[in-house]
Amino acid sequence: MLAKGGGDSEVSSEPWIPRSRSHVVTFAQDLTERAEMDDAIRQLTRQTLDEVVEQGRIVTRVAVTVRTSTFYTRTKIRKLGSPSTDAGLITETALAVFDQFELDRPIRLLGVRLELSMDDVPSAEPVTTHQ
Repeated sequence: MLAKGGGDSEVSSEPWIPRSRSHVVTFAQDLTERAEMDDAIRQLTRQTLDEVVEQGRIVTRVAVTVRTSTFYTRTKIRKLGSPSTDAGLITETALAVFDQFELDRPIRLLGVRLELSMDDVPSAEPVTTHQ
């Protein structure tokens, strides 16, 4: 659309406000033990949530990405009952989402994404461009 002159006629001068925060790790050696996988999910969740809390944001959804040794990649997501920054609840949710995957191959990569509430973020005043 933009190449044809389409798109928004309003431009915001406000900086982009992130809608999510995530971390992924690619393992040097594929993971085959469930305990190692769970530990990695816990660590990724804790690291990501620490950054979210530091930014004063609130989590609404938790997503987990799994890539197997055959490079099959899949992401699953779950909405929290209510927005939260509770580490126990968010970690438990990440592990529950991870439980939904069929783990029939070694794991090459794991990722955790925390989607953030936009309700408490101030909105930018749009600036109208001249036509």
